[in-house]
Amino acid sequence: MKPGQLTNDFTMKEFQCKCGCGIVLVEFELANKLQELRDFVGEPININSGCRCPTHNKNVGGKKTSEHITTDSRALKGADIRCRNRFKLAQGAFNIFKRVGVAKTWLHVGIDKSKPYPSYWIYPPGRKSRK
Repeated sequence: MKPGQLTNDFTMKEFQCKCGCGIVLVEFELANKLQELRDFVGEPININSGCRCPTHNKNVGGKKTSEHITTDSRALKGADIRCRNRFKLAQGAFNIFKRVGVAKTWLHVGIDKSKPYPSYWIYPPGRKSRK
């Protein structure tokens, strides 16, 4: 694999905190499950929101216990994703992940077993994926 590659189709850069701090630490289980989902869907999956440093998480209104929060000692355990075929994306996500949140145009997938597990939920209409 090339430097910076997590899996065949995902790079570290795709998961970096959007605030510019550059933090990125991804659980291998999450990366591997996302690759499995990518293989199932058969098209690129966009990471809308991956790693968030605690400051960025607070600035975007994320929960204090968010699966997105990433530090030097805490790896990413959840991501907001989307692709063109969102119905196939949802079908695969429900088969691969045990924590799935559904919004109109994106999904949250997570692996944090310290949270309710399995857990499936729907975001209220108008909820945007936090960058």
